Amino acid sequence: MVPRSLREQLVKARDQLFPRKVCAKKKRYATEQHAKSVIKARLASGRDLPEHLTCYRCPDPVCGGWHLTKKEQAK
Repeated sequence: MVPRSLREQLVKARDQLFPRKVCAKKKRYATEQHAKSVIKARLASGRDLPEHLTCYRCPDPVCGGWHLTKKEQAK
């Protein structure tokens, strides 16, 4: 059995070397253009209302991609 303090040190070192994305469970689009094309396709299918579906650049530097949201963005 690994002592708790050593295990905590190992977990901390792992997280520093291999940071986990905050958005790991979200779909990531490489470009804004790709995210907007997905929005356009979803709107055409009638799945979402235009005023409630937008894209945003992920604030997580590890991700660096684009995500979709139904939340209204601050202007």
